[in-house]
Amino acid sequence: MSDSAPAWTTVNLDEFFAARGVKAACPLCGNESWYNLGRLKGETWAQDYPGANPPVRMHRFLAYALSCTNCGFIRSHFAQTVEGLLAPPGAPERAEGE
Repeated sequence: MSDSAPAWTTVNLDEFFAARGVKAACPLCGNESWYNLGRLKGETWAQDYPGANPPVRMHRFLAYALSCTNCGFIRSHFAQTVEGLLAPPGAPERAEGE
């Protein structure tokens, strides 16, 4: 997976969500309409804690983000799962290059 891969369209995401049983309702307002913000490179930050084992570090990940058209709540979905690079629970492992 590279940073330059094209973002999925809303239709592709809708198909993915339907196949996985993802609920459309916004958890804050109940609206079911979303803006597709595309494939984003996000960052999560965590503070280093003295004595933490293993040490806490910054992690970067790719995600697809959507924003509620009513209240602006933003949700994200891990790109490796959406793009099929990670098998769903209980699915057979994929061979390298499939």
